[in-house]
Amino acid sequence: MEIKANQTMTPNPATVSYKDDLNSAFLYMRREGYRHLPVVDDLGAVVGIISDRDFQRAMWPINTPDAKGLPATPHFRKDAMVVEYMSWPVKTFPEDTNLKVAIEAMIDLKISSVVITRENQMVGIITHEDLLRILMSLLNEPTSVKERVMDFAFNTPLGKVTELLAVAGV
Repeated sequence: MEIKANQTMTPNPATVSYKDDLNSAFLYMRREGYRHLPVVDDLGAVVGIISDRDFQRAMWPINTPDAKGLPATPHFRKDAMVVEYMSWPVKTFPEDTNLKVAIEAMIDLKISSVVITRENQMVGIITHEDLLRILMSLLNEPTSVKERVMDFAFNTPLGKVTELLAVAGV
């Protein structure tokens, strides 16, 4: 079975500019619940990726908890910019690339996301979380023909009728 990159990507990912200050980009990422943001230049071309790990690397250590005893809001150097902490170059793949090729590159390069393109324009992103979702769906699928038949026989309306007839001796 061949799965293409565009079948598993997150389409039209949110982005940040390489000129953005780090604190604003961090707050945006945190508010929206993202863990990876492609970084674009003034023309919209992808020039990097900034991830939660990049932000962690840039954070200043904080030892004082807030009034509720929780860790205080992370702080960055006031003039810190996205371009200073983003990861680059970005690994990209055309949207019709076999997903296996993208996964092998992620493993070999020890990266947690790749950008998917169409005619050299970003159309999506694949992250390790997307791949975990695929793995979960595969683990939830019956693995053999026998299991599929049994699943059909017992977990469908027709299967329930068949089971009732079998119990009745018909």
